[in-house]
Amino acid sequence: FGTGQHETTHMCLKLLETTDLTNRTVFDAGCGSGVLGIAALKLGASHVKGCDIEEESIQEAWRNAELNHVKANCDWQNGDVTAEMNQFQIVLANLNIRFLTTYHSVLTRLPEPPEGRLIVSGFMKSDAEQVLKLLTTSGQLALEKQIGMGEWSAILLRTRL
Repeated sequence: FGTGQHETTHMCLKLLETTDLTNRTVFDAGCGSGVLGIAALKLGASHVKGCDIEEESIQEAWRNAELNHVKANCDWQNGDVTAEMNQFQIVLANLNIRFLTTYHSVLTRLPEPPEGRLIVSGFMKSDAEQVLKLLTTSGQLALEKQIGMGEWSAILLRTRL
């Protein structure tokens, strides 16, 4: 995890590449080393905010942002997703099934209508139906694309009008 090589991170990157990020704001829930947020900036996003419960991850995200010359456009913070009160045009959540289950109600309110997107991964293909149901039951999000790699799955959702 954290380098873009793991299947779940790779799928998030693939879904980011299919999303218009031009001048968009991005939130990375569980940002880890910052690889997804930094990629979003390199693909045209204007600003990325990320949180992670591990302080070491936040330190690594700042180092990686500096190495990639995007530090001025980043805001990495130690903490969990429940502390976030703002909405963003793009939300990333490469989290395991336990975290997705715990935080699904927060994650569904973070993408900003009318064109917000939520990219989630970190769960097995066998859990994809459960994750999709958790994230769409409120009616705020709809499935745009689902992909798989090996035994893992990733989902791109869009806000409904």
